[in-house]
Amino acid sequence: MRLPYLLLAALLCALLAAPTALAGDRPLVIGCGADRYSKAKHYLSFAKMAPNVWITEPLVYRGDDYRPRPGLVESWERRGHKYRLHTRPGVRFHNGAEWNAAALKRALEINAYNRSETLRIKPDSYRIIDQHTLELETAHPTVHFAGFLSHPFVAAYAPGTDFINHPVGTGPFVFEEYKRGRYIKVRRNDNYWGEKPPNEQVIYRFLPDPQTRLLALLNGECDIIFPVDPQMLASLPPGGPYKKVATPLRSYVVMSVNWHGQAPFDLLQDERLRRAVAYAIDRQVIADTVYQGLARPAKSILAPWFWDQGEDFLQGYDHDPAQARRLLKQAGWQPGPDGIRVKDGRRLKLRLVSGFPTGAELKPLPELMQQMLLAVGIEVEVIQTDDMGMYYGSYMAPGQGDLFLEKSGNTSPTPAWLLYLLYHSDSPWVDSGYKWVLPGPKFDKAVERAQHSDDPATVRAAIQEAQRVLVDETCAVIPLLFVANVYLTRPGVKLDPRPRGGYERFGYARLPR
Repeated sequence: MRLPYLLLAALLCALLAAPTALAGDRPLVIGCGADRYSKAKHYLSFAKMAPNVWITEPLVYRGDDYRPRPGLVESWERRGHKYRLHTRPGVRFHNGAEWNAAALKRALEINAYNRSETLRIKPDSYRIIDQHTLELETAHPTVHFAGFLSHPFVAAYAPGTDFINHPVGTGPFVFEEYKRGRYIKVRRNDNYWGEKPPNEQVIYRFLPDPQTRLLALLNGECDIIFPVDPQMLASLPPGGPYKKVATPLRSYVVMSVNWHGQAPFDLLQDERLRRAVAYAIDRQVIADTVYQGLARPAKSILAPWFWDQGEDFLQGYDHDPAQARRLLKQAGWQPGPDGIRVKDGRRLKLRLVSGFPTGAELKPLPELMQQMLLAVGIEVEVIQTDDMGMYYGSYMAPGQGDLFLEKSGNTSPTPAWLLYLLYHSDSPWVDSGYKWVLPGPKFDKAVERAQHSDDPATVRAAIQEAQRVLVDETCAVIPLLFVANVYLTRPGVKLDPRPRGGYERFGYARLPR
């Protein structure tokens, strides 16, 4: 498995003396992973997610402190479940149409098609008060409604345009061309109301194979590549013709546990087995060897700096294989002839499914954890997929697995958004497979307390309580790591990895002159 990467390492050394191409008038070229865009009306991610090419932009921006900040929606007021949203004056779509209250109403109506829609606006509640003021009422019991407007799915498109195939937004880039599985091209919006990008044209090339992606960077075909999976990271020799750019530790890696499963995926109904799995994992070894210091062990899902919640409120699970073996023995699982534990003639075998966002981005974590669990007598079948549709449709939704490995991040300024969306019993994502993970009514009530309050101390206490239930009390989720997102650029390319408005802006990278 590592031989191709070793060959690439040799190539890196050979390319050390290669000249660096200067920008001139050429486009910025970004090498991405697989083309995972969806044009389905109920899950429209085209040009907005992985990668977000900034044809559209957030209605509300996310500040560095994870609080909502004015965007296309310049201000808002709340009275009970009623909101008045005020659109930013003077903004126009790429075709010259005006951004106003009617356009905002249309954006929210389009978002309502989304199967993961969380705004829950009452359809008959819209009232256009004036040119730039829209009133609405939401059925969602939260005072943090404005934070939901920061998600890229809630996008504004020019009236009367084909928003599925040819998006016309207000963002810093204008749609130019899209070839499925090959590339998407955008050009600079010279009339953009905000900070104008330095690049006249940006091309995002879809390169699903990590080796091909790395070679494209080394050969000068790409200026930036992502994602950079751990195996690629490990193969890079010091001093090569590349630059490594890392974000803060703002993503997380967790295992969601199927503890409501049906046979043969019913073993983790036993709380002792769930805890044994958690204790068997050596998070520090994974952080040091796989992520080379660009990760650290996690007790929680939400990062310690999020709403100043810290981590000390959780007991968590340190690496303690002796405790894992004690719990397995208490549960009646005894070592068999080959070291795998057995009980009543059944082998202790679990299925670990790795696939969000892709299996490639998580390698070799599953193999490492497989060995760690084997050391305490648990056999693990590893399934890895790079197809998100297969991950959810074939494995998680029907409960065809015991453990589900995921890397993601909390991008929302809404404090309980992630906890609600994944693990609350009323979430629209329940049928995606998280129904097998749900921690129960006590968790739901804690999340709802966070949703109903804008007092920082109350919110902080509520999200801490929710995670205590999720991690310490039920072990429905096993936190593993907080990790940095890593990008590789050519020498001289200046990329600010900090998200603006909540999302990376690759198109603002500066080429060497």
